[in-house]
Amino acid sequence: MAGFYTSNGWVTIRARQLAREPICRGCERKRAREVDHIKPISEGGAARDPSNLQSLCRGCHRAKTNVQRRGLVWVADKHRGCDANGYPLDPAHPWNASSASLNAADDVGRSITSASRAGTVRPSNR
Repeated sequence: MAGFYTSNGWVTIRARQLAREPICRGCERKRAREVDHIKPISEGGAARDPSNLQSLCRGCHRAKTNVQRRGLVWVADKHRGCDANGYPLDPAHPWNASSASLNAADDVGRSITSASRAGTVRPSNR
């Protein structure tokens, strides 16, 4: 595969990709210096198709490669903890709670606070 990455065709594709997407797609903070195959060529990903390419900084590219070598799926920093729409993956996160359960939680919280003020709630001696 080393010959592919030094070929004139790849050098041109790489330059076009970095010009099209100069900021790292993984962290969106650093300048992209490497072009990554989203679906690795070894797994059937298109080698020269721009839709299978993304620009990454060296750190994100290294992290993605290391994770994939272990058979895992890389999640970019900007998506950790959230789905593709930006919603938290944690079902217990307040954004994922329905308004009814939020109101019930508020009522429970108010009850505990009121009881505590009245002196009817004692701390546990565990």
